[in-house]
Amino acid sequence: MKCIKGVGKIVIPQELGAGGERIAEQFLRLLGFTFIGRDKRYGPCQVDLLFRDGQTLVLVEVKTATGSPLASKSQHLKYTQRNCLRRAARQSLREHPWAMEVRLDLLFLQVSRTGLVLKYEPDCFY
Repeated sequence: MKCIKGVGKIVIPQELGAGGERIAEQFLRLLGFTFIGRDKRYGPCQVDLLFRDGQTLVLVEVKTATGSPLASKSQHLKYTQRNCLRRAARQSLREHPWAMEVRLDLLFLQVSRTGLVLKYEPDCFY
């Protein structure tokens, strides 16, 4: 198990990711999105967060990192993961008949000693 030193404590990577998802959830709620769920599986794909934005179903991939500067989406998501999320988007429309469209968003969180930086990239997979 790999641990990351945080400010005054040791953070286990799984806890860091879960904490990042909770922060991302609160941020998107503040934007007016309606929370639907978290860690939803569509076959082999897992979607971190699901929201409703009007008639749009929003699938959100959350990436949390420590120390390093925020990078572009291509540095964080492998080609296979992007394709998996696209398949999940198609499958999710069947479960949410109210949705007129689906959107894939990416939210980066960088945790450092000086604070938290959030970078939100809506509709970044198409």
